[in-house]
Amino acid sequence: MATIIKPDGSEIVVNPKSGKTFSLSELQKLVGGLIQIVALADGRQMIVDEEAMYKEYEVNDKASELYYAAGGIPGMPVKGTAVIAHMDEIE
Repeated sequence: MATIIKPDGSEIVVNPKSGKTFSLSELQKLVGGLIQIVALADGRQMIVDEEAMYKEYEVNDKASELYYAAGGIPGMPVKGTAVIAHMDEIE
């Protein structure tokens, strides 16, 4: 089970199609492009679009807060949809 955080601040809980782990293609569909995995301070992983900074995605304030708390680069906000999951949920 993972949480999708949309740029508007809404959150949706989703389960992988396989029932156990999210596939690469599934994660790419959720974030809208190539994936980048960012380790969060609480041990979970945040999956985002690797090229989001070059796309006209909205800034995701909730995901950016998690990124900064994990030691992310100040002034480099997360853009677009983010997926929060445990590493054992990712193929």
